[in-house]
Amino acid sequence: MDLEADQRHQFLEFRQVLLSWNERMNLVSRRDAGSVLSRHALTSLIALSLIRDTDDGEVMDVGSGGGFPGIPLKICLPRTPITLVESSRKKALFLQHAVQELGLSGINVLNERAEMLCRDPAHGGRYVSVTVRAVAHLKEVIRLSLPLLAPGGRLLAFKGRTAEAEAKESSASLEKWGGRIVGIEEKRGLRLSPRPKIVIVERV
Repeated sequence: MDLEADQRHQFLEFRQVLLSWNERMNLVSRRDAGSVLSRHALTSLIALSLIRDTDDGEVMDVGSGGGFPGIPLKICLPRTPITLVESSRKKALFLQHAVQELGLSGINVLNERAEMLCRDPAHGGRYVSVTVRAVAHLKEVIRLSLPLLAPGGRLLAFKGRTAEAEAKESSASLEKWGGRIVGIEEKRGLRLSPRPKIVIVERV
């Protein structure tokens, strides 16, 4: 993808901040530390084609951890309001620091658990997109994410080789929380293993 010079600078600065903090807390595995941009950032940007860069719809990234996919998405979607949710206080402090260092605007960090936000009228039913890049099974991701979406909003769940199997195993969770799977996005041509995929779930 084509990036402006300031966006390229922000990605390099994000890498520097992430690796610096990673020396004292586990943000990305040591094995992946050298490939932060090629692995984690590229994987995050698969969602770009699924989110419009507009100021009339908010995006929430649940379990942001080391800032993926939320911060790479914000760099490339400067108009889109994004909220990063992280239950770990230390990781939330890192996210706040990274946002400040990169000079990003229109991005908020919440040190909170997703299940608590689902019950909060200020957040429930509010977002046009919720992104989740986590190891939890899709049916658990659906439980934690769908209540945050506005009707017609979409959950973008990052998965690997288990995407199709987990989608099939999530029918009960979809029925309970009012969702339907509308597709599985996969970017071919990326030299990543396992090949990243996004399960797209729409709130009905």
